[in-house]
Parts: sequence; structure tokens; C-alpha cells
Amino acid sequence: MTQTTIDKVCVIGSGVMGSAIAALIANSSCQVVLLDIVSNDPGGRNAILKKAMENLKHQRPDPLSHFSKLDFIKIGNLEDDLQLISECDIIIEAVVEKIEVKHQLYNKIIPYLKDNAILASNTSTIPLKKLKAGMADSIKSRFIITHFFNPPRYMELLELVLDSEVNSAIIDKIAKFLTINLGKTIIKSNDTPGFIANRIGCYLLELVVRKAIKDDLNPVIIDKIFTNLFKLPNTGIFGLYDLIGHDVMKLISSSLVKSLPTHDNYQEIYLPTLLLDKMLEKNLIGRKGDGGFYRISVVGGVKTKEVIDFSDFTYKPLKDYDMEYNSINELLESSSIYGQFFQDILVKFYLYLIGLIPTVTDNIYDINKAMKLGYSWKIGPVELLYQLKEGFEWIKNQALLKNLPLPPYITNNSYKLIEASKFQFNRINLEESRILLKNNSAELYLYQNRLVVSITTKMNCLNEEVFDLIIQVVELAEERGQDLYIIPLTDYFSAGADLKLIARHIKNNDFVKLEEFLALGQRTMTRLKYSNVNIISCAVGFALGGGCEILLHSDFIVANQELSTGLVEVSIGLAPGFGGIKEMFYRADEENKAKPTITTDGNNNTSLEPQQDKAELTGNFLEKSISKIVINSLKTEQGRLFFENLLQSSNRSISQNDYIIEVNRDLVGTLFKINSFGEGSIGPATCGHVVTIKYQILDTNNNLINEATKTFSLGSWPIIPAIDMITNGMMVGQSRQAVIPPQYAYYNSKYRVENIDHDAYYKVNIMLNSILPNNFVNPAEVKIFDNEIAYKIPLLCGDKVKFAAKITRLSNGEILYDSNKQDKNIEMKIGDINYPLIVSYALHGKVPVGTRTVIAKGKTFKALGSKVNHMLVQDKIEVDEFLMLELSIVD
Repeated sequence: MTQTTIDKVCVIGSGVMGSAIAALIANSSCQVVLLDIVSNDPGGRNAILKKAMENLKHQRPDPLSHFSKLDFIKIGNLEDDLQLISECDIIIEAVVEKIEVKHQLYNKIIPYLKDNAILASNTSTIPLKKLKAGMADSIKSRFIITHFFNPPRYMELLELVLDSEVNSAIIDKIAKFLTINLGKTIIKSNDTPGFIANRIGCYLLELVVRKAIKDDLNPVIIDKIFTNLFKLPNTGIFGLYDLIGHDVMKLISSSLVKSLPTHDNYQEIYLPTLLLDKMLEKNLIGRKGDGGFYRISVVGGVKTKEVIDFSDFTYKPLKDYDMEYNSINELLESSSIYGQFFQDILVKFYLYLIGLIPTVTDNIYDINKAMKLGYSWKIGPVELLYQLKEGFEWIKNQALLKNLPLPPYITNNSYKLIEASKFQFNRINLEESRILLKNNSAELYLYQNRLVVSITTKMNCLNEEVFDLIIQVVELAEERGQDLYIIPLTDYFSAGADLKLIARHIKNNDFVKLEEFLALGQRTMTRLKYSNVNIISCAVGFALGGGCEILLHSDFIVANQELSTGLVEVSIGLAPGFGGIKEMFYRADEENKAKPTITTDGNNNTSLEPQQDKAELTGNFLEKSISKIVINSLKTEQGRLFFENLLQSSNRSISQNDYIIEVNRDLVGTLFKINSFGEGSIGPATCGHVVTIKYQILDTNNNLINEATKTFSLGSWPIIPAIDMITNGMMVGQSRQAVIPPQYAYYNSKYRVENIDHDAYYKVNIMLNSILPNNFVNPAEVKIFDNEIAYKIPLLCGDKVKFAAKITRLSNGEILYDSNKQDKNIEMKIGDINYPLIVSYALHGKVPVGTRTVIAKGKTFKALGSKVNHMLVQDKIEVDEFLMLELSIVD
């Protein structure tokens, strides 16, 4: 019986690519064995591997999602530790691109492969057929090419090369692992040199660079045209050549030229170029050398970007050039030297690209996707054709003018069957779905018999229509008894609230509409949080502000590991308005953090039968580059079944860190971790308490930045926000330590801390010295009862509220206070210390409707502020008697 799960992977080769692949796999909480040759260095036989592991901590961009993921990697060498291979389900070879070296390695490791273990090569140029030569049939049936793109953590594309000898069960097994566990998008390529992306990408690089040098054109102008008009990454062409490395490009192209047939056009455009040869001799090989086409020079601490002068190999400061062309069409119609240059290269490039069908692949959509995912093109090359006035017809006409042969895909008119809509990547297959509800800003689909809501505004911003539809959808989901999925159709979840809408209301002084919008957003978030069905949000790209708040109010979050999310509002002078602050307070309390109840690591297994359909839909989303699972709460047995099966479908264990959304450290909303020390004696401190604290702010090297002793009213934020938030819930005599992002170390405070590095984390130490005498509420001595549950945003510290109040002595039913008899409702801000603290304590967290009943000892009712309060006659109350406070919210 074929094993269907993958528990351990071996990566052979600890170079830049091999170690990065190992890190990618470790990021998914899968065990990894990383092997390399024995070192002769004094550092020991595994010195090469130890250096590779150390490099993983310092590489940029970070190959590791968290340093703790290093614990999933075990190192060894190819002499002493070959037996470790027998424990692994997949072995990925990532050694030097020399076929003789690879064959020697295969002969060495094959005896240690366990039955049904998959052997894969990460080669980027050598054909599968050549790699398999001489292997036994039992190995050929499980040998494949898995071509990762650099850096593996961030590049979504994986080219999978198979042949008819590979067992179908092996294909299913590796495909699930690559998509669900590693979050890759697989494109299957035929067994041809360079496969798809590198065959096309390297062709374009060599074509442009060598022809530009031959024509003595300016690299800066060419790169600017490619980035501005063709939407290529900021490196452009020459910058990408430097990034890859001239030496590496020579190895790749030489290998391709050697492997490709003599009539292949790569042979023609790979012109001998003396200048490139001289650059190699002078170690001008790009970023890892002494320079390339570009370099960064540092003089007097000032960095200057320079570009090479082809005439004498000197570098000159990079000069910016005005863009002469407003569109690709204008460029191609120009008679300038650059217009003619781009005409020539585009015709050759597209004839080459289209000519790869069907040899390299018979799917033109895969060609387009490969360049978008493998080379980070915002618009794929085939999509770009549709921006030309005549598209494919322009290619045909130019080819005829230049007497260039046309590929069969054009001559047989296959290109006319292309459906441009298929170039757009959607997280769900719209052709298989049916719209149940929609407006101008959001849509509800019935997809695979599940309810899926998607936002359709620009950047998936949140407006009134989005909120209205979500509320309708939740009600419909509850009526049908179905869980609700929130899935973007784009590569991002949501940019948050529509700031143009907010700005318009402010500009028009229409604060009533602004408050209505905020209230609607709050109702929507609360509706999600307290719904009777599970809300499953699938997030990718970014979820900022209100987008993050949707996640925080969901029951399940299926999140891309590279998701950037946070409450970023303070960066533009606003506060999160849809409940995010409340959720942040909740998560700052270790005891209240949602805890997993089901895992698949063998520590807490369950016999519940999984619901396959739930996992299938989320699995489909997982296959679109999702590799992180986060849980907020488990409302129902159905929810626990869903979560159990979701974990099982991903074939991996979930570690403790997997229950926290990974948040971009540059975002203001980063949730920070708080550690408490000591039990304390009085408290806890809550909103409205006047407290005295001693605090310190230190950098990560424990250098003191700021310290002070302050007395303030908790919840009023006179101290920096981090200190106010960390102090909440502390006991007198207790200390706390937290690591916070820089924004919380300076924002919105008259005690502003100066000289904060906006790219650094900070440590905060706090000691709570005192709470104003008698002004404390002990939760152990207070019982709170609500008469109803409502789908409204809970009240928070600082909210203004109007209510009626009645206080009754429980021992004899005597009414000590009744605002209704005085015909006078009470208006206050929660946290106002001029009122009994028990009132603020009771109102905090209540939904603003209905009645709340509080039973507590008299001492909590005596905790008054500094001014005389009309609510109580203190001498009527005994400290140890029980009283009942009834609060009724007045609309």
C-alpha cells in the first residue's frame, strides 16, 4: 500500500538554493534532513552545513518564517549520515548543475531509499531523460524534477517535470505536498531544456542585453521602459541580469545552447559579446561581484547607484531619464532608436515564445502564468499582446516584414481560440459557481454547494455596500445552517475601509454619515463574531485595517504565510474603528488567547469523523499558495470537525506558533506578546483606575531608551499606547515585560519617546506600584449577567453611554438608588473615575442594548472617583454586604 502522507523530507545540497528549500519545508512544520559533502575545515565534518544553517538566520529576504523553524532541520553529511535518507518520504537533490555529479550522487543514495520514496531533482536546465539514464525501472517510476524558483519561500511557481514512467500515485502525493504544505502553484512542463519560465526568461535576458550592447544603447532607459510600460519588476532586464549573476547566466545559457537543437533561435541570439566576457574577467558579475551593469558605491557614508560605461568599464552616477513614451503602442510606433530596438526584440521574443507550443507545453495559459509567478511579471507576456492595437496580428505583420518564419500556433489560427478572461487568476472557479446575492461591491457565490462571499471593490476596500451584503449573507448562512467562507478573487484580501469615502465625509463635515458608516462596520464585525455558523476567512497578500478586523472576528483563518496584516490606521492618524482594538486587548491576555483543541501531532487525537466537504473547499484555496492555518474559536461540534479535517488534509502537524497570525513587522497593528511575572496583591487594574507605574523602554540589545514613574488614569492613553495596554489587567506588585513594534513606542502621547527607530522592536518593562486606595474591582467577587445577546459592537473604555441604574441590597430587597424614580438617566464615558468603578467595569464589553445585572460586595461600590457622585449615598453601604446593580442601556 502506497503511503499517502509526507512526514519527512531530505534535501541534498546546502548551497543557497538547497538550504532555502530546506527552510521552506521547515516553515510548513515538516521535518527536514539537510545533507552535504564532508568538510575538511577545522570546524568539523559538518562545517559546511553549520555555516548554511547560520546563513539562514541572516539572509535577506528571510528564508525562515520564524527562527524556531530551524528546529525542524537536522543536518548531516554524505559519508556519516546516509542512513537518515531511509527515514524520508521525499529526497530533493539540489547540487551543482553538472550531470556527472548528479549521477554519482544518485548511485550513492539510491540504496538508502525506502519503498515508494520520491526522488526529485531541482535542476533548472538538465532534461529528465538525461537524469534518469541508467536508473532501474523501480526508481524511474518515482523520479521527477521539482524546479523551485529563487527565493523558494517567496516565489509561488514550481515547475513539475514528469514522464509516462512516473506512477500516478506518486504524482498525486507530490502534488498535494507541494500545493497544500508548501503553498506552490504547480505548472507541468514537458521534458525540454530550461522547461518553461527559464527557457523564455533567459531568452529575453540574453536577447535584450546582447543586442543593447551591440547597438550601444543605455541600460537605464531600457530598464525604465520595461518597468514603466511592460510592468516588469523594478530590476528591469539589466538589473535582473546582475541579480542572477553574469557567471550564473553564462552557465545557464551555455547549458541551454548545448542542449537545444541547432535550429533553435536561442542559438542565434546568444551572440558572442566581448564586453560581457571582459566583465567576467574583471569580476563585474553583478551584485555578488565588484559590480555589474549597476553598482552601489559608498563615499563618505552616502550610497550612490551607478551604471557602467561600456566604453571604458568605469561607473557613472545613474541619471534619471524622462519617459518619452506613454504606452507600448506609442513606443512601437516611434521611429527612435529605442522604438526600433523594442520592435525588433518583441517580434523575436514573441515568435520564440509562441513557437514553444506544443514542444515545451501545449498550454499558452501556463506560459503566461509561468512568467508571472516565476519572474514576477505583473502582466503576463501573452496578456501584454492584448495591450497592442493589433495583438497577434501585429506579430504576424512584423514577421512578414522582417521575413521571419511564423510558428504553427499562428499559421493554423490556434491563437484565435484564446480566451483572455482565463489569464485572470481567481481563487474560486467562477464557471462552477452561481451568484446568490450581489451588489456593486460584493457578491455571494454558491460554489461546490458552499457559501462563498467575495469583495469586488478596488483593492477589496470596505464600504457600506460591502457591510450590508455581509450582514445579509450571515443571516442567509444561519437560515441554511451552512458555514460561510470569505475568499478574495484577487491576490489580496482587503486594503481596509474605503478611505476616500471617509475623507469625503470629513471634507463635507458630514459626521453623521461618518458615524453611521463606523457603526455599520462595527455591527458587521460583531455579526461575524457572534454568528451561529462558522466564519472561515481565507487571506492572502494583505489584510490591512478593516481587512485585518474581518480576520480577527472570524472563527477560522486560512492564511498565506506571506500575508501582511495589521491595524495600520494610526499611520494616517486614525484609530481602528471596527473592533480591532478590542480584539487586540483580548489577544494581549495570555489566558484569553484561543487555544487549539484538536491537533494531528499525536498529542490530542480525536475519534470524531471528519467532514470531507469542508476540507475540500479550503484545500482548493490552500492549493493557491496557502500554507498557514490559524484558529480563533471553535463554536460548534461542526467547527471542531472542520478544523480536525482541515489539519488532516494538510498532512502536517501544527505547532504552537501556527495559531498566531504572522504580521508584517512594518505594520502598526502588529500584535505583541506580553509576559507576566509575580502574582500581585491588589487588582486587577482596569479602565478608569488611577495607577502608578514604573516603566522602562529598552532596545533589543537591552540599552535603556527611556524610563519614568507615572501616575495616570488607565484607558486615557496619556502614556504611550503600549504602556497603557500592557498595564491593563495587572495586579499591584506584579511586573510585565513585552516586545512591541516601534509605532507603539512613540505614537499619540504627551510623553512621546524620541529617537525611535521605526524599523526596530523595543522591550517594555513595567512594575505596577499602586492602584488608588480602595479603587479596585476584584473579578472573583463580581458576577455579571446579561439578559440578551445582541449583534452590536461591545462598549469599550472611552465610549459615551446613556443608561438607567438601580442598586438593590440583596439581604432585604431595599432599593438604595433608582435613576428612573429620579427621572434622570445617567450619561458618562466608560472609565470616568468620577463614577463608581464598578459601573465602568460592568459596562466595559457590554453590547449597547438591553440590561446587565451585576452582583458584588459593597466595597466595590465604594470605589469612587475624586468628585462627589450622585449615584450613591456611601454611608448606606457596608463593605461586606452583597448589592445588585442593574444597568439598562437607553437608546
